[in-house]
Amino acid sequence: MDDSNQPGLIDALRNPLALSRRTLQDLEALGDAARGLADFQRAVLDRLDGLSADVRKMGDELNGSVEDLKKDFERIDRRVTDLQAGLPEVTRDLGETKKLAAQIRTDIRDVVEHLPDPDSRGSIAKARDAITGGDEDEDS
Repeated sequence: MDDSNQPGLIDALRNPLALSRRTLQDLEALGDAARGLADFQRAVLDRLDGLSADVRKMGDELNGSVEDLKKDFERIDRRVTDLQAGLPEVTRDLGETKKLAAQIRTDIRDVVEHLPDPDSRGSIAKARDAITGGDEDEDS
């Protein structure tokens, strides 16, 4: 066994009193650390309990929100179903409206074609000219 690789062990064996004192100090440090760990553990557990309560509360609120959303979606689904059921009737009515609009356009064109020329003299002016014998543009 090579004593040069372990100088601390050799020194400790040469001085047993120093080893005992160091051992006692290490044991005291371990005790302090253990007491500190208990306080730390208690603080962590208290915080986890608080977080757990918060998570439960949020879960309950979320569950309520999900239930409300589910009801909303069910209402929307029923409304969409109702709208889809009425769609064929609306489509049919729209087709009839388009046909009616086309007929109205045709009728308006026919009426416009039979209107007198806005730039020509009207029938009353023509009748007056026939009776009086000419244009009456005089200021008499």
